[in-house]
Amino acid sequence: MSQSTSTNPQNPSSDLQPEENKTNVAQIQDNEEQKVGAEVSENITVLDQVKKDLEERWLGTLEFDPKEEFMIKVIDKTWITGLFLRDMINDMKMVFEENNFTTLKSFGLSLQQCLEIGDISVVDIGKFIGEELSGLESLKLDLSFCSVITNKPLKEFSELIGSNLKNLKDLTLDFSHCWRITDEGLEQLLTPLVSNIPNLTKISLGFAYCRNITDQGINILCQVISDNWKSLQKLHLNFGRCQDLTDRAFKDITELIITNVKTIQHIDFGFPYCEKVTDDAISELIVQIGANLKNLQHLGLAFNYCELLSDKLLLVIAKEIGTNLSNLKYLHLYFPYCGTITDASVKELATSIGTNLPSLARLDLNFAVSKISGESVKELAKSIGNLANLEHLALNLYYCEEISNDSIIELAAKIGANHTKLHHLHLNCYKCKQLTDEGSLALISHIGNNLKDLKYLHLVFIYCQLLTDATLSALTNTIAPNLTKLEHAAFEFTHCKVSKEAKVTLKESLSYVIDHDVK
Repeated sequence: MSQSTSTNPQNPSSDLQPEENKTNVAQIQDNEEQKVGAEVSENITVLDQVKKDLEERWLGTLEFDPKEEFMIKVIDKTWITGLFLRDMINDMKMVFEENNFTTLKSFGLSLQQCLEIGDISVVDIGKFIGEELSGLESLKLDLSFCSVITNKPLKEFSELIGSNLKNLKDLTLDFSHCWRITDEGLEQLLTPLVSNIPNLTKISLGFAYCRNITDQGINILCQVISDNWKSLQKLHLNFGRCQDLTDRAFKDITELIITNVKTIQHIDFGFPYCEKVTDDAISELIVQIGANLKNLQHLGLAFNYCELLSDKLLLVIAKEIGTNLSNLKYLHLYFPYCGTITDASVKELATSIGTNLPSLARLDLNFAVSKISGESVKELAKSIGNLANLEHLALNLYYCEEISNDSIIELAAKIGANHTKLHHLHLNCYKCKQLTDEGSLALISHIGNNLKDLKYLHLVFIYCQLLTDATLSALTNTIAPNLTKLEHAAFEFTHCKVSKEAKVTLKESLSYVIDHDVK
C-alpha cells in the first residue's frame, strides 16, 4: 500500500496493521467471488425457470433434451397445427420477456413428425428465432417428416435467420422426408444464409427422402460452401434416398474438398439407397479426403443399400487410413446390404484400423447382410485388441450367417482384455446361426469381468437358435454383480431356445439399470 494511502484519514484501512490489511483484502476477494458465483447461479436459475414455465404451460406437449442448453422436443404430435405452434411461439416470447431471458447462445426445436406443420409455420419459426434470439451461436431445427412443407417458405425463412443471427457458428437443419422440396428450394434456403453468416464453422443438412433433389442440388450446395464458408470445421450431409443422385454429385463434393475446405475436422456423409453411385466416385472422394484433410478426426460414411459398392471401395479406405488419416478419433463405416463386400476387404480394413489408429475412441462398423465370415471377425478382434483408447464400440454383423462360434470367442477375449475406457458396447449377432452358448458365455464373461465402467450394453442374438437358458443365466449372474454403472442394458433373444422364466429372471436382475429391456 502506498504512503499517501496509509496516511489518508478518509481511508478506513489506514490504521490497520499489515496482517489485518491482508485479511481485509482476502475478504473483499471472497465477496467478489461470491457475487460472481451468485450471478452464475442466477443465470442458471433463470434458464431453469424458463423451462419450468414452458413445461407447465404446455404439459405433455413438449420436453427438453437434458443434453442440450435449450432444445425443445415436440415429437410425433401429429395433431399439432400451425395455429397451435403459433400459440406456443407466442408463449415462448412471453416467458422470455417475463424472465428477462436474453442471453441464450444455443437453441433447438424439434417438430419431427408433426405432420400438419407447413409453409406458414416455417416462416413463423424463422420470425421468432430471428427477432427473439439474435445472439444465438448454435441453432438446431428438426422439421423431418413435416411432409407438406414446400419450397415456398425457404427463402423468407433463410433471410430471417441470416439477417439476424450474425454470430451463428453452428447450424443444423433437418428437412428429411419433406419430399416436396427440390433443387430450387435448396438454393433458396442456402443463398441468403451464406451472404449473411460468413463465420459459420459447423453445418449439418438433412434432406433424406427428398426424392426431387438431384445432382444439380448437390452442385448448388457445393458451390455455396466453396464460395462462402472456407473455415468450415464440420460438414454433415444426409441425402439418403435421393435416388437420382449419381457419381456426378460426388465429383462435386470431391472438388469441394480439393479446392476450399481444408479446415474440416469432422465429416459425416449419409447417402443410403443412392443406388446409382459406384466405387469409382466414392473411392476418389476418399482419396482426396486423405490427401487434403490430414487433420481429420471424425469420419462417418453411410452407404447402405448402395449395391454397386464393393471390396474396391473398402480397400481404398483401408489404404487411406494407413497413409493419411492416422489422426482419426471417430470412425463410422456403414455398408449394410452392399452384397459384394467380402472377407478380402474387411480383413484388410480391420488390419489398417488396428495398426494405424492408436487414438481411436469410437468405432462403429456395420457390414450387415454381407458375405463376410469368421475370418473377418477374427481380424476385427485383433484390430479391436490394439485400440486401448476405445470408449465406444458398435459392431453390426446382422445376418452374417457364415460367422463362426470360435471367431466370437476370439472377439470376446479381445474386447475384454485391453479396454478399461470402454463405456458403450453394441453387438448385433442377428441370425449368426453358428453361435452357441460356448461363444455367448465367453462374451458375457469377458464383458462382465473386465468392462467395469460400461454404461451402455446392447446385445442382439435374435435367431441364434443354438442359444439356451444357459446364456441368460450367465447374464443374470454376471451383469448385475459386476456392471454397477450401467444406465442402459438391452438383450434380444427372440427365436432362441430360451424360456420366458429365464427372461423374467434376467429382467428382474437389471432393475437397478435406469433403461433396461429383455426380449
